[in-house]
Amino acid sequence: MPDREDIGALARRLRRAHGLTQVELARLAEVGPRFVSEFERGKPTVRLDSVARVLAVFGLELATRPVPRPPVDDDFWDVSDMLPSGTAEAE
Repeated sequence: MPDREDIGALARRLRRAHGLTQVELARLAEVGPRFVSEFERGKPTVRLDSVARVLAVFGLELATRPVPRPPVDDDFWDVSDMLPSGTAEAE
């Protein structure tokens, strides 16, 4: 499972591969250059909406998916009524 540092490092690699500066990426993503710098370094308190905007510049999006879980009461893990309609997990 990637963590915030992995995602920030991915953004840095993509930015560099596209020949962008942090300022240019910030402008494209409509975030501040300081945010891009902090995100790329894996700052633990970045805003998810801003992360999503940066990733969208590269055609990526944040997503959630089920992961293997330890055996416990199945009712505890039933989140189907919490998922937005139209998702694969809700159908």
